[in-house]
Amino acid sequence: MYNADTFSSSYLPQEIFSHFNPTVYNGGHKPLTTINGTMDKPDAIAYALVYTANQSHWMDDNTLFIKSHLDILPGYEDDKAILDSNHKEMDYDQMMEGITARLTETIRFGRYGIEDGPDVECFNEDDNITSLIVPGDWVEESFELPRAASVVTPSVAYTPDYHQPFAVYAGNGRNPDRTGFKFIAWFFVQKVELFAAKSAALARKMQSARWEADINHEWCVLIFLYTLSLASFSSPTPTRLSRRSSITLSSHQ
Repeated sequence: MYNADTFSSSYLPQEIFSHFNPTVYNGGHKPLTTINGTMDKPDAIAYALVYTANQSHWMDDNTLFIKSHLDILPGYEDDKAILDSNHKEMDYDQMMEGITARLTETIRFGRYGIEDGPDVECFNEDDNITSLIVPGDWVEESFELPRAASVVTPSVAYTPDYHQPFAVYAGNGRNPDRTGFKFIAWFFVQKVELFAAKSAALARKMQSARWEADINHEWCVLIFLYTLSLASFSSPTPTRLSRRSSITLSSHQ
């Protein structure tokens, strides 16, 4: 049950949609994603809805990981063509090498010979021992075969040309579809990096960023830029619905 203050400074996705699409009837909205265009200009970003619970890098450096509506990113078409032209499948040996590396990247057994018995040495990325698990410390854990990349297509990073700023709304908590999104500021896209589906580059990025995602999708890492010059832009103020209802994003990313 909501009280009068629940939505005092936040807006539901449907209200934000209606603000940017004033000629569309309330019930005629399309499913929203992280970045969104408008009905009049569907090929450019007009506003973004950030689920902070799913975007752990947003609060630190305005970085988002997305996989939906990538075609409305500034400069996407040309750099997507580069990504596609560099597509290359892994051969069998490369794929098996990748799987083996994933299986052995954190623990190695019996490095100094059989006298070590069941001791397990844990290594960091520089191949230095960080800890030693002795028999009394051993705990059996469930094991899942790591998701393996199958293409060696490199990522494509670029800085977009000038484009119109867009509004960014952020929603905190478990269900901002119901509690609402607050306007943060107007932003530009500062940097775009595209990752091919099932690529080794995507797998490495997921690991280094400690970011869980479906490797079977094409993904993009976006860095937004906020500048003080945009502070003079008026804050978009959507009209509140007389009867509150929420819509769910087709994808939180």
